[in-house]
Amino acid sequence: MKLAAVSLSSLLLLMACDDKSNKTVPTAAPPRKGLYEGDSQLPHQPALAVGTEGETSWRVTIPTGVGGVDCDGLLEAYPERPRGAAYAIDFWLRQPLEPDGQAGPWGIRSCFAYEKDGEGRGMTMRGGLVDDAAKTGESLKVQGLELAVQDQDRHFVYSGDLPVKICGRKKRVEPDRPQPELKLSIADLPIEVHGASLRPEAGKIYLRLTRAPHKCGSVFTEGYDFYLDLAFDGAKGGDEDDPPKPKVAFAALQGDLFPGDPSGSQGKESFKVEPADAMTGTGEVDVQLDGKLELSGYPVTMKGKVSALRCTPVGALPANGKAPVPAASAKP
Repeated sequence: MKLAAVSLSSLLLLMACDDKSNKTVPTAAPPRKGLYEGDSQLPHQPALAVGTEGETSWRVTIPTGVGGVDCDGLLEAYPERPRGAAYAIDFWLRQPLEPDGQAGPWGIRSCFAYEKDGEGRGMTMRGGLVDDAAKTGESLKVQGLELAVQDQDRHFVYSGDLPVKICGRKKRVEPDRPQPELKLSIADLPIEVHGASLRPEAGKIYLRLTRAPHKCGSVFTEGYDFYLDLAFDGAKGGDEDDPPKPKVAFAALQGDLFPGDPSGSQGKESFKVEPADAMTGTGEVDVQLDGKLELSGYPVTMKGKVSALRCTPVGALPANGKAPVPAASAKP
């Protein structure tokens, strides 16, 4: 027996039956459209979307009640959430990059709820599906949204198409540090890098490359579609006269473009890494990169120079939180 697909908000009761039984299968309840809390339809304002300049994902907000959330407030607070808002639900709408370079199916992640204090708290996602999404001018239509989430003791369901007003994209507050001398491509898609940093962690040195700007203290859970981590062995120590000789240990792709967090090390043996100075400390250091990697089926190609910001671990800083100023070299 072939059953018609129903929405998450519908209750489908099935009763077993066979040729020897007179039992029947009851008809599914008509699907409910819109936003519901429990059995009650919940009024809400038009949905709004904001994002990071240079990226592709959108944070979609569904404000409940009347007043409290508008485009100006969302953009001013982004990537945080506005204070003084009515109860609102938001989620990230993303379209991943496939290993063959094609755009994958739209999906959602990371549902949050927030109220007057502007502090978002994660919601438990019981289900989340999207048929498609289409942008026309300053509007976005999320087609076939099926969302079931829980915030503490409150349960919400949205079913149906969701029209969204696009508020716009906002620049990151971190300084833009473009890397024009680096050519980077993922699955033959060129990626412009606007942030590069080095940090020591667990015995390795990590080079992080991002499309949107970042700094040492940036939080990457909100608003980054793409970041690439290269982990190096043998990168500690060294100086300008005798720079370290790092080797790639592994690499990982993260962010909304890569829901599966592809990683790997295929190609690391021939990948060249040549820093001009020590990779730890403060300030910037130039690093030459040249090679190809394959990360869970994603081809990654890098060639050229990055000027990376060296990040000092918090535990390595003195009590005043400032990096020490190097002493002048003594002359004979």
